[in-house]
Amino acid sequence: MENLQQWRDFLGKITKDPQERQRIANELSVRPITLMRWVSGESNPRPHNLRLLINALPEYRQVFLELIPEELGHDFMQGVEEASVSYEIPSIFYARVLNAHCTLPKILHFSSICDVILLQALKQLDPNRIGMEVTVVQCMPPSQGDKVRSLRESMGRGTPPWSRELEQKTMFLGIESLAGYVVSSGHSRAIQNRSEGEKFFPVEWVEWEESAMAYPIMRSDHVAGCFL
Repeated sequence: MENLQQWRDFLGKITKDPQERQRIANELSVRPITLMRWVSGESNPRPHNLRLLINALPEYRQVFLELIPEELGHDFMQGVEEASVSYEIPSIFYARVLNAHCTLPKILHFSSICDVILLQALKQLDPNRIGMEVTVVQCMPPSQGDKVRSLRESMGRGTPPWSRELEQKTMFLGIESLAGYVVSSGHSRAIQNRSEGEKFFPVEWVEWEESAMAYPIMRSDHVAGCFL
């Protein structure tokens, strides 16, 4: 019982931040109020939900494993290990994208759909939250009859050390950037480490970056920007 109370108290500290509470709820496909009921002891999470919770908070993984009730036993521990990485994109993700596209006002389409996609991308590409930034880079609208001359990082999400939300960090990019190279060529490009980028590709590294990849966002032969 003592371990159970410690576990609830620890979850309560994490979910004090409304944004973090909402993120965790989205990861578990539950409502934020459900998390608060677990914290208060009003209801108990199923083992499946506890596994998802631990996977959603890998930086606190060991703490949770020490505090969760002992009666869950070996089967629970084994299940946590087996569920630690998901390689398939869940069907609920597609449902969320389609729901946003069909029900939200057009003015909210871009921000809402990008938010769903970027959060899922982080979950798939950085499940252990080692550190990743994912951004959408858009072509800047040209003057009438002119060409696209620059790109803009318009929206992003990240795991520590990057900020979770990166809208306030708007950056313009040109042909000398990896994004510019990918958009102008129409081909994706992955750079495994800084030394490779310095030798072969136009990349300007910022703090914490050790590798990078860009993929063009296309429809037919038209390019709207890239996923960076």
